[in-house]
Amino acid sequence: MNLKRPTDPVDFVVNQIPIIFNKNNKTNIKEFKNSLREIEQAFDKQIKKFKDKVFENFKITNDIDSYKEINDRALFIIDKTGDFELNSICLRLSKLDNSNEKNIIFIERICKKANIENL
Repeated sequence: MNLKRPTDPVDFVVNQIPIIFNKNNKTNIKEFKNSLREIEQAFDKQIKKFKDKVFENFKITNDIDSYKEINDRALFIIDKTGDFELNSICLRLSKLDNSNEKNIIFIERICKKANIENL
């Protein structure tokens, strides 16, 4: 199936999805749902891998004391970095807990900072 290696998100949504799931003007909803589940599982797996690596580098473990320590450390340096994006990362770190939502927001901030510096 063409979903294995999409390289361009626009092409994927505009061209590939209609070709894959709308054969002979008949949409295969079951196949589409299965593919969306695969994408979601792959996303979750990649987020976990990235989170584990980031947490390892920040020396964060999955216990309350570790989160409290990183929250306090981040609060201490917010607005002292001189860098708007780094302050944004510190803000996310100051609110970090074990929830998936906050982890994803934190990871998104790190990725945005990395992309800006690599331009």
